Amino acid sequence: MVETITMESQESSTELGVEQAPPSPASAAQSPELRRDVERLGETLLARVSDVLELTMTRTEGLHLDADLRSSAERISKTSTLALGRWLAGEESRVAREASAETWLFYGELAASRTATLSDVITHCMCWRDAVSEVLEQSAAQLQLNPEALSQARHMLRLGLELGFIQMSQAFDSAQKHSLARP
Repeated sequence: MVETITMESQESSTELGVEQAPPSPASAAQSPELRRDVERLGETLLARVSDVLELTMTRTEGLHLDADLRSSAERISKTSTLALGRWLAGEESRVAREASAETWLFYGELAASRTATLSDVITHCMCWRDAVSEVLEQSAAQLQLNPEALSQARHMLRLGLELGFIQMSQAFDSAQKHSLARP
């Protein structure tokens, strides 16, 4: 079965079957209790942004990023974590959409300019995803939440990351096309 990510946007990527904003957690969660547990995970993630950053930076130590790039990657990881936390906590999908625009444009341009390799950029994104997933899992266990809430939160994380990869590749292609057009 092919899954389509439904998202609201001014710019639609219809050729990919993807639009630009994740579904809200309220529509994704079946019961009020499950929705509340997902929201609690979002609230906890917002309180644990520093844990996500620490785990991400530890996991990415082997990447070839200079101090400026590492600082930018940390800022983007923080922005992404805050956006995901707010989305899980029940804020509109617009929140995730606005934060993702800056994040994925930055990553795409970074890779296209060859300031960092595409492999390092994607690896950083995957390390961030794993750090968020670990913090969500710890939080769900600590709060003794319904396991389905953790599953739902991870699903939303995955949807956001998949959309981000599409946006990043579009930014990469656009930047690369622009650089090839220069004499």
